[in-house]
Amino acid sequence: MSMNQPGQGGQPPSGMPSWTNNLTKRGTQAGPGGVALADFTDRAIAAFIDFLILGIVGAIVASITTGILGQELLGGIFGVSVKAPSLMSSLATVVVMLIVSAAYFVGMWTRMGGTVGNKVMKISIRDAASGQPVSQSAAINRWLLLGAPAVLSSIYGWGIGLILGLVVFVYYLYLIYTTASSATRQGLHDTYAKTVVAKG
Repeated sequence: MSMNQPGQGGQPPSGMPSWTNNLTKRGTQAGPGGVALADFTDRAIAAFIDFLILGIVGAIVASITTGILGQELLGGIFGVSVKAPSLMSSLATVVVMLIVSAAYFVGMWTRMGGTVGNKVMKISIRDAASGQPVSQSAAINRWLLLGAPAVLSSIYGWGIGLILGLVVFVYYLYLIYTTASSATRQGLHDTYAKTVVAKG
């Protein structure tokens, strides 16, 4: 009896786990709802674009909240008063960026079929069962597992920021693993929200 499951590919000659094949495998694949599934590379580039955009917005928000709620450094630099992030400014940044992130992902997934990154890579977020555009509830569920965790990196210092950053990094590696391991290219965030990423 073969140990390989349909759709998961065989064991690579290098001896690496079979799920790693999906990380570099290009081309579309038939998926649920009659859609052509996007490959991992296109999805990764799209996610990079989206998180870069949100990272720039986050830096601007953090500079504003730090200027208002940050702690003033003793003596400043060259006699100029300088503020550093405080616990309050970091929490304010997180709250604002949760709103911005939710509006960006949920709004664009439901109203435009995809984010800026998705549009650049010509992929879209679809309902897994029907292949139709996603509902608002599905988009919120997907954002909770994909977009929201990244906002935790807005917490600077205080020890917990470093720990949360590491946890979030490991979590995203797990999302990559679950996406590559899935025969339908659905990561944990997709299976929870009942969505797929389609070409076009």
